[in-house]
Amino acid sequence: MGENLFVSNKLFDPKIAMEKWFLEHLDYDYNNNSCQDDKMCGHYTQMVWADSHSVGCAVHRCDTMEGLSFEKATFLVCNYYPAGNFNDEKPYEEGEWCSKCPDNLPRCDQNLCVPDAPELTEEPDVEKETMDSSPPGTDEPSTHTATATATATTTATDTATATEDTPPSPPRTQPDYSSAPEPTMADREETGTEPGDGEEEEEEEEEQEEEEEEEEKWEGEERATEREKDSTREQPPANAGSVSTSLILVTSLMPLLSLGL
Repeated sequence: MGENLFVSNKLFDPKIAMEKWFLEHLDYDYNNNSCQDDKMCGHYTQMVWADSHSVGCAVHRCDTMEGLSFEKATFLVCNYYPAGNFNDEKPYEEGEWCSKCPDNLPRCDQNLCVPDAPELTEEPDVEKETMDSSPPGTDEPSTHTATATATATTTATDTATATEDTPPSPPRTQPDYSSAPEPTMADREETGTEPGDGEEEEEEEEEQEEEEEEEEKWEGEERATEREKDSTREQPPANAGSVSTSLILVTSLMPLLSLGL
């Protein structure tokens, strides 16, 4: 089994480890299948070894490690199967991508041989089947709904009956202040009045209106009296004609009486 190791005493990032392993290809000569002097490229060759198709990695933090001078370091271990890096063997053959994929890895994905993706099967809709398999007659309206509807109808009928039986209330002769909202502190500050001032003003206005009505009533009676007096003056006395006639008769009879005497 092939194995790659990476150690770091800084904040661990697996991407950094993969990049450093892959950058070893700069020091690898494919034609000679060798690395430059004093350079390491075995991590790269194991990463790209064509026969290795399975890999597993793990991370562990160690305070000390036998044979190494690292302290409180993080170790990354990746195992490859089947193992690679055999002597005198190249990690892969040059050619077109995915040109010699094995039977168990027939599909090419991002220039790599991968297994076929499992076919997606449509799973039956359990909820739909449950709805379809429900026995007939279950779609009747709910009892709670019917009860609520009947209650609402009964309440509406009772209200209408009470409204028809109740005689109309007589109109109010005075304003009703029972339902008027009490003034808030903001209203008091703006108007400068206390609760009850509005009622006193209303009472004063009513008294003034009553006084004005009484004055108008007296003025109307005085006008009627004056009109009666004026009409009486314009009419001639009823016995004026009879008095004049009597005086004429008395005047005409005076000479006769004197002759007779």
